[in-house]
Amino acid sequence: MEGTLGYDKWTGEVDFNAFNRKSREPACVAPPDAVLYESANGWLRQSKRRFKIFVSAKCSIGRKRSADQLLSEARELTDYLKHTKTIEEIMDEI
Repeated sequence: MEGTLGYDKWTGEVDFNAFNRKSREPACVAPPDAVLYESANGWLRQSKRRFKIFVSAKCSIGRKRSADQLLSEARELTDYLKHTKTIEEIMDEI
């Protein structure tokens, strides 16, 4: 944080005066992520700069089955990403 250190003659202590910062305005909110694919226990979304994968599994089915289910769901989502083409890729093939 930027600011200045000064001596307060009334209290006899060193104080820090932060520079005033511009607050974020409501118009600066990032656009929502686009949902590319939804599976039974997760989703694949695309933001402006990243692909995001979320997968969940119930704890009640046990660790081994939960781990297998998480891996299979993640594989399904990444396979969707690998095997789909964007409009730009389709137009390049034509």
